[in-house]
Amino acid sequence: MKPVIHWFVAGDSSVASSRLHGFLIHAGLVRAGHRSRIAYAPPSWSAGTVAAAAPFMTGAIRRGDIVVFQKLDGPEVIRLIDYCNALGAVTVYVECDWRPEALAKYRCAHIVCPSRYLQHALQSSGSGAKVHFIPDPIEASLPAPHRQPGSSYRIVWTGSRANWPSLDVVRAILAEPEFRDLALVTISDHHDATHAWEAATALQRWADADVCVIPTSMTPHARAKSNNRLTQAMALGLPVVCGAIPAYADIVADGINGFVCDSADRYRAAFRALRNADVRHSVATEGWRFATDNYSLEGIISRWERLFHSLAPVGGGAKVHDWRGQLSEWTAWRRQQAGVSLQFALIGCPSAVQCGRYLLQSQVAWPFQLAPFAAALRKAQRKAGAQLQ
Repeated sequence: MKPVIHWFVAGDSSVASSRLHGFLIHAGLVRAGHRSRIAYAPPSWSAGTVAAAAPFMTGAIRRGDIVVFQKLDGPEVIRLIDYCNALGAVTVYVECDWRPEALAKYRCAHIVCPSRYLQHALQSSGSGAKVHFIPDPIEASLPAPHRQPGSSYRIVWTGSRANWPSLDVVRAILAEPEFRDLALVTISDHHDATHAWEAATALQRWADADVCVIPTSMTPHARAKSNNRLTQAMALGLPVVCGAIPAYADIVADGINGFVCDSADRYRAAFRALRNADVRHSVATEGWRFATDNYSLEGIISRWERLFHSLAPVGGGAKVHDWRGQLSEWTAWRRQQAGVSLQFALIGCPSAVQCGRYLLQSQVAWPFQLAPFAAALRKAQRKAGAQLQ
């Protein structure tokens, strides 16, 4: 029997890293017939505490299962990882940033990261974990790049407010007389952004532009970043002008499928070259072809499948022989979901309505769960200060 793959992710599907390194891969594995389950996903991003939910979650994990921790950290997470290791489960940590202070990953047997630079940095950490490189998938693509005439064009930037300062060099250049006809559109959670980032509209707003710019700093944190913004922009048919971090420099053939810039003068040269509509279309087409050929969601899911196949013990996970064993496994899984919902109630639900919503989402209906569920619910009531009837 195939092992169960349990995912503990740091946010819901609106959080980019949790979506790219958790939900999308999980959904693809389920489509392929794997026993994959989202075990923990808080309703918004959190570095994570799983303390209240852990007693419920551990009952569904068995020897030989694969347990994936995405960007979670803290003493409770470390204790849960240690429990899984002692149980005989295979522990995998997904790390997408350079965070040497995040210690939980070093307790896992395997680490997966989306950039070669980060892979080499983690291999040099001396943790003993085996570090695997799997790049991020693209989430959407166009059938082919569109052709936009004229010498003026719209430039789009998308990113978090933490990366807003990286735009300074581009904004300064676009303020110069030579480039004032070029419009800059920003999509971000920063208060000065042209458009607020929203999962439902971000990709379409991105694709509506003519050129994508992705300036970067060269700090260790920035150098460890993945290629996901670059390849996603390419897949949307946009010529890309980007910084020179390793993940971008490894992909971009300068002037062929994009432009790599390590100075203001290089940005100016790229913006000048892209005034030619034929150059814009040629660069966009080469980038689009490279991204869709090498970073499709199906292709990246296949890489995860191969990894999990290599990690699964001979004979797969613990076998469930009869209906009693199947019922026990199902009950443990439902208790796990109850615990996750109770955890949300304990840490993030100031009102009875919110608490009740999370409890209902757990779909708790199996009698064997009622006693521990009721005890934990009373604790949740006291913690949240809510009067649930």
